[in-house]
Amino acid sequence: MVREGISVAVAILQSDEWKCGMKPMHFEGTMFDPMREYLRIPSCVEVVRAHEIIAASEANCELLPGWVGECYERGQMVVAATGVTIFNGPEALRAHPSDFVVRDQNGVFSVYDVTAFEQSFVPAHWAETYKLHAA
Repeated sequence: MVREGISVAVAILQSDEWKCGMKPMHFEGTMFDPMREYLRIPSCVEVVRAHEIIAASEANCELLPGWVGECYERGQMVVAATGVTIFNGPEALRAHPSDFVVRDQNGVFSVYDVTAFEQSFVPAHWAETYKLHAA
């Protein structure tokens, strides 16, 4: 049974339709031979809308991920009515109320506007799709 599963996977990887860049992917040689296109390995990130951070008060701060409060307490985040500024090392990132603040697995922050966010990310749990579009 296991052998059949492996055979199917090998057949898919060696088919002419499964290509990445200029060469089909296969097990001979290394995967990194002169290919020019790669897929980014999916990683899970935490996301908070800037307007959620702006609207949070002491009473409902526990509704946000813990890192938001930690950043604020350390002085790594400045919150104003017009947006949020996050200090990511020497870089200051500015998030407008409609922007997404993203924290990756290494704790590095980035800010995306709605269009860039929708082009770059999909919900980790598909049940969240409704919530994302209803917001």
